[in-house]
Amino acid sequence: MANGDNAAAAGMDVVPGTAKVRLGYDEINKSRDYVANYAKRTGPLIDMYVQASAPAHAAGRMWVHPVS
Repeated sequence: MANGDNAAAAGMDVVPGTAKVRLGYDEINKSRDYVANYAKRTGPLIDMYVQASAPAHAAGRMWVHPVS
């Protein structure tokens, strides 16, 4: 499966290979919007947390590695 196939199947935009690299910040912001919309969805909530080390697997949790 090629990169982006899962995103396209989920209805998300994908970045074409012809996109201008200098506009990469826009694609990064778009991906963060997807994460934010997913995190604030109704229904079972996601447990989001920031932690330097990888946690043990837990369903329904989102781990974010801090940037130093």
